[in-house]
Amino acid sequence: MLYFREVAFDMEKNIEELIKTRNAISLQQREMFLDSIERINMRNRELLTNDFGATLAQNISRDLAGEVVRRYFDLGDFYITADQLADRFLHFSYDNDPDFLMSNEETRKSVYNYTDSMNSGSRQKILSDCQQFQSQLFTTNRAEDRFDINGKKNYRNSQIEHIYEKDGKFFGTIRDELSGREFETTTKPQNKHDWYSRELQADHILPREATTYNARYIKSSDEILNKYREFYNSDANMQMMLASANGSKGDARVCKVNGTIKYMNPKSKDYDPATDITANATSDQLVEAAVHQWETAGASASENMKKGGYLDENGKVKKEVKENYKKQVEEMLAARSRTLGDLKDLNYQNITSDAAKAAKKSVGKIIMGQFIYYVMPPVIFEAQQIIRKKGMSLEKFLKELKKSSKRVIAYVKDKMSDILINIVGNTVHKFVKVFFDIIIEMVRTTIKRMLKIVKNLVLSLVNCCKTIMNPETSAAQKADSITKIMFTTINTIVLEIIFEYLEKQFSLPDIIMEPLQLIVTIISTNAIMLVLDKVDLFNVRYGLLSANIEKIFNEENARYVEESKKLLAEGYQASSHDLKLITANITEIMESMKLLDMQKDDVLESLENVNHLFSMGIDFEEEWYYFSGQEVAIEA
Repeated sequence: MLYFREVAFDMEKNIEELIKTRNAISLQQREMFLDSIERINMRNRELLTNDFGATLAQNISRDLAGEVVRRYFDLGDFYITADQLADRFLHFSYDNDPDFLMSNEETRKSVYNYTDSMNSGSRQKILSDCQQFQSQLFTTNRAEDRFDINGKKNYRNSQIEHIYEKDGKFFGTIRDELSGREFETTTKPQNKHDWYSRELQADHILPREATTYNARYIKSSDEILNKYREFYNSDANMQMMLASANGSKGDARVCKVNGTIKYMNPKSKDYDPATDITANATSDQLVEAAVHQWETAGASASENMKKGGYLDENGKVKKEVKENYKKQVEEMLAARSRTLGDLKDLNYQNITSDAAKAAKKSVGKIIMGQFIYYVMPPVIFEAQQIIRKKGMSLEKFLKELKKSSKRVIAYVKDKMSDILINIVGNTVHKFVKVFFDIIIEMVRTTIKRMLKIVKNLVLSLVNCCKTIMNPETSAAQKADSITKIMFTTINTIVLEIIFEYLEKQFSLPDIIMEPLQLIVTIISTNAIMLVLDKVDLFNVRYGLLSANIEKIFNEENARYVEESKKLLAEGYQASSHDLKLITANITEIMESMKLLDMQKDDVLESLENVNHLFSMGIDFEEEWYYFSGQEVAIEA
């Protein structure tokens, strides 16, 4: 009887295990269903968002944060932005993997990256190289320089006014262009058409000895260099000034020593030609260089300049003199920017070579950017998964690490084609950008505007090619992306023209104009992108919405069915095992009942166990009395 009770107890236990297994499978299936729905929601979150205002505000804030970091921390060569990395690091999972570098967001980011900040390493390198490649324009002795001799004579003669003849000589007046005073003058005895003045002299606004040219980026032919020499000895670079002031000013130089602007004479012991930036100095710097020379002149020259109206009683340059000189300098710089720097003067072979070197040098950063963007997020994700697991021994840790590394490697391999497209596209982008930046730095102002437009258009074509190379997008999606690139590029060109005009009209400094232009560009670009999404010229938005949702549902349904089958198979195996045990238990019960001696053995206890096990609800004592014909005694 004890054996019978043990078998019945084992069968009850097996049935309970079977019920538990069924419940556990049901719960797991429910979790699988909820996970599938969550993955569908995450993958469709962009497609299901139609709030124009919220999307615009979100995109603007993201782009602004990314561009501030890119521009002011000089991260342009990585071709990724801080907001993209933050999103990837914080939200990455293998089921939630938005690839910003191959999406519409990259269209906006690439447009912002058409230009670098003036303080960026790339722009500073171009400026530094241009300064380093400067060579002396005038190499002959001044007394033998026909450009210098003829230039001064022609300018002096052109400034004579109120001409009259007396006793066979010509007389007239000539005006000091800085003080405004007029002086009597006459022609030379040996040449009645050649004028001279003791008080005034024709002077180069930009000193002759300070004029240079870029020997690497400008062709060194006599034809081109003579054109430059003629300009610096033309009326545009000449002014009439007091003889003592001209002598005191001398070759006033502007130097940049360890980042600090200093004004000095080339005869000074502290002068270093390598620090001389006079040829590319601003109007304010050139004026201050002359003022420094005048206010530090010797006693005799200083007294003459006081009498001539240049200095006040305290030996300081008068306000009107300084203003007139600045006006002369600004007119000269404007004339130079309009006259010098033809495209045909440039040495394109050297420009191409240096642009290629810059692009090659940036490849390391470009590859590093791709590594950070595609490799680090899954590594961080895997590390988080391992850390969250409890009871992690060294052996388990190494085992998990090996599995994680395989998943990361598989993910990177899957993204390798995108990585290569980005590396090639960004390298070409960098080459084009540097190539045009060098040319823009060398050419005259009127051509600069045109070249900036051409630069933006060429860079947009590079981005279009990168879009076309993406094998994961349809023809309609590529057409949509290209349309957005062209519209946003045109927007950038228009804003460039507008802000250049505003800068000239209001003379605002770069520290204000650059961030202001950046903010307006980001706002307008995002607005254009969202409007184009709304218009949906190529039926991409609706087609993408319906097709992608259907695709995602099909993928998740297939995954759910597969996992369910696997789960049910595992549950079936467990249930089958339990059913076999129950069958064995029943068999054992039947066998034991066959061996039961009805005359000797009491089966009531065993029957009660079976009755309870299967919830049969039988009162065996009542049944026995009914069977034996006796009435059941009922207690009061």
